[in-house]
Amino acid sequence: MSDTVLKTEKLTKDFGGLRAVNELDMEIKKGEIHALIGPNGSGKSTTLNLLSGIYLPTEGDICFKDEKINTLPVFQRTELGIGRTFQNIRLFDTLTVFDNILVGRHTKLSTNFFQQIMKTKALREEEEENREKILGLCKTVGLLGREHLLANGLPYGDRRMLEIARALAGNPSLLLLDEPFAGMSPTDADRLVEIIQEIGNAGTTILLVEHHMRVVMKLSHNISVLNFGVKIAGGTPEEIKNNQNVIEAYLGKEG
Repeated sequence: MSDTVLKTEKLTKDFGGLRAVNELDMEIKKGEIHALIGPNGSGKSTTLNLLSGIYLPTEGDICFKDEKINTLPVFQRTELGIGRTFQNIRLFDTLTVFDNILVGRHTKLSTNFFQQIMKTKALREEEEENREKILGLCKTVGLLGREHLLANGLPYGDRRMLEIARALAGNPSLLLLDEPFAGMSPTDADRLVEIIQEIGNAGTTILLVEHHMRVVMKLSHNISVLNFGVKIAGGTPEEIKNNQNVIEAYLGKEG
């Protein structure tokens, strides 16, 4: 197996007469933080929806760890090791922090109905494993000691952290983050930068969609840039920062 975790080839998505993503070629290597940036409406979230299985491509291919996953539903991609968060936070507000993260463990549960009824040793061991994993994730995102609180009682920044913890609960090898810094206070944003770095250092490959360029330049190893659904540039933060096509896409051409 190569060190490529995710690769798209001519990935295209049409909505009626609108082409939201146009022949996107992108490659993400194991262990890197790869940013996907572009102006509003450039196709970034559509791309994440294609990768996670919410949308199916009109044309082109998506390969995850050398396996073509074009037609796989969301749950099978999750089982393979693709986790994600959303632009608009999606939590179970009336569940606790602990139970929200437990939901993300569903692909790792192996005990059956009989074992659950009989409270077998296998069930007890699985419950203890889940507890240790969840408390570890709470510590990672700064929620340890608040795992008993309801999700709807958390401040906005902590709700963002909780969604990331839930996405990590299934031990993904690729984590898709859709604008995780949106609405964050400067203090929470600085904390999230450290958390994402910690997640990456632990071996999880990350695809980050984000508008905050300071954050993108600080976190990313490589960057792909979309404009009107077309990839107009790709490279290191330094290369992207000085790319004339990127500058024009964000700032416009001089008259």
